[in-house]
Amino acid sequence: MSKVTLKSTKQEIMDEVVKLQEQLKEARASKVTVSDVKTTKEKEEKVKKAQEIIDMNILNPEIIKQFNDVKFAIEEAKKDLAEIQEVTDAIIDAEAVIMAKNNIIADKEKQEVEKIEQLKKETEVIINDKTKKVSDLEQEYADKKTTLEKERKREAEEFDYTLKRSRRLDNDKWEEEKAARLKEITDREDALSKREEEMTKKETEFKEFKEKVEGIKDLVKQAKEDGQAEAKKSFDKEKAIEINSIKKNAEWEIKLAKMEQERNLEDLMRAQEQIESLQQKLEAAYNSMNALATTTVQSTGGVKVLDVGRNSEPQKR
Repeated sequence: MSKVTLKSTKQEIMDEVVKLQEQLKEARASKVTVSDVKTTKEKEEKVKKAQEIIDMNILNPEIIKQFNDVKFAIEEAKKDLAEIQEVTDAIIDAEAVIMAKNNIIADKEKQEVEKIEQLKKETEVIINDKTKKVSDLEQEYADKKTTLEKERKREAEEFDYTLKRSRRLDNDKWEEEKAARLKEITDREDALSKREEEMTKKETEFKEFKEKVEGIKDLVKQAKEDGQAEAKKSFDKEKAIEINSIKKNAEWEIKLAKMEQERNLEDLMRAQEQIESLQQKLEAAYNSMNALATTTVQSTGGVKVLDVGRNSEPQKR
């Protein structure tokens, strides 16, 4: 049977009905029984019921339209073929309409089944594709998560290593600077001690010289008593020059020693101030490193706070 659709022409529908009619004639010619009559009546009843169903407007409008088109074509064909057909209008209506309707419905059902199967296949393909994409995305997420965790762990290890190394270098540098400052202070204290010893020595020498001068005075007095006026005059002049020279030298040495002592004390105070300033800078640097460590760990997505304080308290001076 050729496919009967809404676009079928009147001639195509009539040709289909004629073909069905010929098939009915051949069937009746071969064997016409009570069963056939009964079957015919059943088919007529089916047509009647089909019409009633159509009148209830519960079928697909397209099927109703096709049914009406076929029925209309049959009616037109019956008019054209009434003179040459030897079958009754009831048989033509019953057999032709039922077969045409059944063929149309079967064809539509087949098309619907094919569409449903096609939709199932397409849906299955889409579901499989979506499932694969979801699986791929989950795997990609897992891979990226693993990679990111490794990178974060590596960055944390590098940061920890760098931080420890920086702290170690700062401690070493501080120890070196502290040792150098302490050595410088010790050297200045030693120099100051030597100066003080020299001053003490100078004072002792001056005291001894003063005693000698007193002894010379006694000698001068004795010379006066001995009547050696001229000798005393010459002696007094020479001794006065010598005493004055020794006294000036001693006073100058004492002055230099005191100046050196004051300068050493000033240097010692400046050195202590520098040590205190370096200590404050070092503490500020460690505080800055502590804040930087906390900020860096938080920027990598973690919540870990590293203790970046100094290993030990700075030594008090």
